Amino acid sequence: MKLYNKTKYPDELLEAVLVEAGRAVGARTSKVIVKVTSAKPGYVHCRGIATKCDYVKRFFLDTRAYRKGTHKLKEGIVETDGGYLRLTVPYPKIPDWIKNSDIYPRWLEAHQAEPENIASLIFSVAAHEWRHIKQYQTRMFRDRFSVKQEQAKRHDNRAWEKDATRAASKAEKRNTNNKAEAITNLITWLEEQYE
Repeated sequence: MKLYNKTKYPDELLEAVLVEAGRAVGARTSKVIVKVTSAKPGYVHCRGIATKCDYVKRFFLDTRAYRKGTHKLKEGIVETDGGYLRLTVPYPKIPDWIKNSDIYPRWLEAHQAEPENIASLIFSVAAHEWRHIKQYQTRMFRDRFSVKQEQAKRHDNRAWEKDATRAASKAEKRNTNNKAEAITNLITWLEEQYE
């Protein structure tokens, strides 16, 4: 997996969870581009999007070269295996302005900011999006889905969305040693950040 991590999460912990999510739904993870960014501090939500493509311009993956004024990093393309995955994960720390306020206990209840919930949320959203990558890799859209009829339906009622939701729920229920270890390591790191 080609990971472009723009968050404060450690690369090895995030990569382990994402690779296990991809393997749980049967996707080939070795050459897929994954770009991970953080949500705004104070908001616990996770979302993702999978795009079908054969390559991505390097500028969209790392814009720091443009800011520095050198154009070497932004030139060229990065090849991918069937798709490009973008994830937005919860910010790994609770901001001080929330911790010091009177609403902190109510905020924890409303946002369910326990590390177990955050780690499982990242895994489930990643598994859902990895299933879309598998659909691109195996050309399921041509073989199983009639695209024109499905596009007229609402987003959640489309056949490929139902397939991805089923696969993600099965992946969450399936217990393997590698998955449990990856999620446990992420939970341990998040607990240190939330103290």
